[in-house]
Amino acid sequence: MWLRLAIFSLLIFPGTAFSQVVISEIMYDLEGSDTDREWMEVFNESSSSVDLSGWRFFEGTSNHKLTLKQGGATLESGEYAVIVDDDVTFLIDWPNYSGALFDSSFSLSNTGETLILRDSELSDIDSVTYSSEWGGKGDGNSLTRDDGGNFSGALPTPGSGDLNSEEGSSEESSESSSSGAISATTPLFTPEIFAYAGEDRTVTVGADTKFEGQSIGLEGEPMTNARYLWNFGDGSIREGENVLHNFKYPGDYVVVLNVSSGQYSASDKIVVSALPAQLKVARGEDGSVILGNREDREIDLSWWYIKSGDKTFQLPEMTYILGSSEIRFSSSVTELSEIAELSLLYPNGSIALLESENEPQNQVPQQVVTEVVPKKRAEIPVIVPDIERVSEAEIKGEEQVAAPIAARESDDFYKWILALFGLIGLGVGAGLYIQKEGKDEFTIID
Repeated sequence: MWLRLAIFSLLIFPGTAFSQVVISEIMYDLEGSDTDREWMEVFNESSSSVDLSGWRFFEGTSNHKLTLKQGGATLESGEYAVIVDDDVTFLIDWPNYSGALFDSSFSLSNTGETLILRDSELSDIDSVTYSSEWGGKGDGNSLTRDDGGNFSGALPTPGSGDLNSEEGSSEESSESSSSGAISATTPLFTPEIFAYAGEDRTVTVGADTKFEGQSIGLEGEPMTNARYLWNFGDGSIREGENVLHNFKYPGDYVVVLNVSSGQYSASDKIVVSALPAQLKVARGEDGSVILGNREDREIDLSWWYIKSGDKTFQLPEMTYILGSSEIRFSSSVTELSEIAELSLLYPNGSIALLESENEPQNQVPQQVVTEVVPKKRAEIPVIVPDIERVSEAEIKGEEQVAAPIAARESDDFYKWILALFGLIGLGVGAGLYIQKEGKDEFTIID
């Protein structure tokens, strides 16, 4: 956390670092794609040779190793070396380069950042905090250092330049003295203040998060009379060195801290990712309170509340719950009611979760089964019995379901047979009657 503050002090007091090798040129934003094409040049301004074996290039949050790919690791006085992101791509862009070449792995910011050159013991040798406002922003130029230590945009010249070593400076100084010329010393750094907003972080939606600002004055001392103004990127602004803020919605927010004192001002920005918390709150069999984290990330529960009935217990600052884990609080610590429903509250007192809202763990979704009934002939309606009224005998097979239909068909058939026999019987009876009446009226004569 104090790394950037230490860098600020080095920038203000450059004499505290032994600057025998300096960062002389920075190619951070090339025309077109930057991938594998970024590089940085260093220069040996001392009067003796310097071995760069084991040195590191600090950028972002890492000390990048330097691997020699071309030339020698020892820089003679007045010599240059180039540190590249990819040696093959660099030599394609610069096929005529023949000097010392070190391969590394980095990605330079297109807006500006701090670069540090460190020796094999990780002592800071030189550092530069550049800005895209200095030049070289995608226009084909690089940032080039002059003898006064100032950077400006100019055509890139990897492995060469106009810088002077101590040996050359001594000769020029001697010539100037003999001629009676008076030379003015150009200060290496312009006095300025620095702001520090902390590191990029992940916070929980709806939960108060503490933001702590820091600043360094003109003489490298912590400032006590500065004004701190925070812009949280969600439309909210807070004033104060240390403030609390909660994000209402998920998202990635750019938080900017501006520090001002008199005519001086400085700013710093960080990225804050606000994510919803997937928590649970439950009560153990022994009356303890269990908080569970259903996510893989660690969650800061500083100043959250656990409530049961009319009693509350506030979690102390720096209370964390690891990803996919649980923490338990004894009833002797919380002194909460073991009967009333539990609730988890944000630091501002609003409800985050109720015990009754916990989703059951390892719940297997119930599968809904829909019974498909085979389609019958269109003229015969399908009868589906009420499931609640079906007896055990009726659900043994399709025969029981189709029995009423078969019975109805059988009844219709028998009705037609009975009607036919009835007609035949009537015909036979009518014939016998007519035959009998005919015998009484007529006499048959032989």
